[in-house]
Amino acid sequence: MPTFGFADKYAMFDVTPVENLFIQEYMLRADGDFVKVYLYGLMQCYHPVHSASLGTVARDLGMDERRVGNAYAYWERVGLVRRVGDHPPVYAYQNLKQIELMRAQDDDGLYRYADFNNSLQAQFGADRLLHPQDFERVYDWIEGLGLPEEVVLMLVSGQIKARGKKFHFKSLDSTARAWAEAGVRGEIVLVVAGARPRVVDLDTAVQEVLLLTASESLKDAAAAVAAATGLSRRTLYEAALRTRAR
Repeated sequence: MPTFGFADKYAMFDVTPVENLFIQEYMLRADGDFVKVYLYGLMQCYHPVHSASLGTVARDLGMDERRVGNAYAYWERVGLVRRVGDHPPVYAYQNLKQIELMRAQDDDGLYRYADFNNSLQAQFGADRLLHPQDFERVYDWIEGLGLPEEVVLMLVSGQIKARGKKFHFKSLDSTARAWAEAGVRGEIVLVVAGARPRVVDLDTAVQEVLLLTASESLKDAAAAVAAATGLSRRTLYEAALRTRAR
């Protein structure tokens, strides 16, 4: 037991400081339930409850536990909290003044890519909450490979349509590199007149076929990738069918 602590019911008659910066820059744009979750958690930062969890917060606020999880996913995306544990979820509240300083210095992708992060998470909805390491790998595609943000969103969208929302972002590395080498800049253009076929492995080519099916038939997608890579159209078509059926 700690040597020092507040008396019982101390929290009830104390105050929880809320900065005007939060009210003006964050609260006004956030969902009302998300604001309630943030403020309730902020109070518990100052007056910890050892048995606190997403479940107890949901119960106290009269919300569904998933709704509380979505709220913290939102605050994590805008940078006000960081997830520091998963089983159970644990969140660390960030200092707002420090956040603004980091944003001014523009040295953290969490702030530089705030709008992109929201668009990326929106593709998964409440079915999957992305982790910082997921975002960091995507930033590597943008900064290291030079892929535009809209192309990365298209890449992820195609993967979701092909394999669902439960996949490792690492599995898209080879496709991201192939797209970067092909110079994709907002739409997939696989065939360039007079260009030599690109050398890619079958798995990468199949991924490109599946991604193209977001806008055209599987048959046409297989034909386009075959023309760009020199691989057999039939092989690509059949491999894509098997992959999509998994």
